[in-house]
Amino acid sequence: MDRFIFFILCFAIIHLNYACYITNCPIGGKRNLQFDNNLRSHQCPRCGLTGQCFGPSICCTSLACRIGHQSDIRQCSMENRHVIPCEIKTPICSAVPNGRCAANGVCCGTESCQMDKNCLMVSNQESDSSREERLSQPEIILFE
Repeated sequence: MDRFIFFILCFAIIHLNYACYITNCPIGGKRNLQFDNNLRSHQCPRCGLTGQCFGPSICCTSLACRIGHQSDIRQCSMENRHVIPCEIKTPICSAVPNGRCAANGVCCGTESCQMDKNCLMVSNQESDSSREERLSQPEIILFE
């Protein structure tokens, strides 16, 4: 009877551990692979109707950026819970540290935004006069 209980306990322990062998273990083990997949697919939170969070209180659409709006702070501060920051897939800009082009003519980092001519987005279908008029007025909206 004691051998039977010992056999059942050993079987349960082995079954619950899900050991991997050298030939089929991913680098870092099974748990590390699952953790890495979650980090690679990490998306930045959305804010507003069509916006994307650029920092804990910065929400930008293709037209403008809002800084310090209560609803954006609620949505964008959730990003602070993650260990690895999310990836923003827009061009890099140098007006602010770790900046990315956020809106037309606006470069944003996690803490602030500044105007940057490297972030101007131009459509080839517009006439030169309407293009210059539209591009000369990027917006940053501050809320307190």
